[in-house]
Amino acid sequence: MIVYSATSAVVMRAGKPVATLAGLADIRHIAAGDFDNDGSIDLCVMTAKGAVLFQKGYKRVDLPAGAFGSLAWQRER
Repeated sequence: MIVYSATSAVVMRAGKPVATLAGLADIRHIAAGDFDNDGSIDLCVMTAKGAVLFQKGYKRVDLPAGAFGSLAWQRER
């Protein structure tokens, strides 16, 4: 489960926090998916300035800036 507000996000498992996403502000939406097909859940966090990809709780990359309305994962076939 992912619990978030405009200023912070925490990944929970069995009611206990397992990861905290730091350095974020103005969080609008978070989507979970498996970016690199390693079986671990990765997170794409949409903020007021753009989107950020997190893998295993660590920031991997800032995605292109923009005012996005929503986000979703798409599996390639």
